[in-house]
Amino acid sequence: MGLADIFKRKQQCIKEIEISAEAKVILDSPLVQDFFAKAEAAAYERWRATPDEAIDVRERLYALDGMLRNFKQYFTGFIVNGQFAERQLEEIIKGEELQSKKR
Repeated sequence: MGLADIFKRKQQCIKEIEISAEAKVILDSPLVQDFFAKAEAAAYERWRATPDEAIDVRERLYALDGMLRNFKQYFTGFIVNGQFAERQLEEIIKGEELQSKKR
């Protein structure tokens, strides 16, 4: 891997780490946490309260629950990518340090 490739990968890792930090702030926000707790509880209660024959309503509530889960997973994906990017960046830096010691 050439110097330009290493530099490009370092920049990419840094960007992924920054996005990960932003996603974590959003997902961990008390306001967002409160929203999810209330929205999930309300959807579940509405689903439980609907009669079994109200299939359309139950399906819409199930779909809403899925959208809430997808929203969380979207941000969680950025957080996980950032964790991998941190490890990659550490390895790149260690490799550079080893290279510079060999010179």
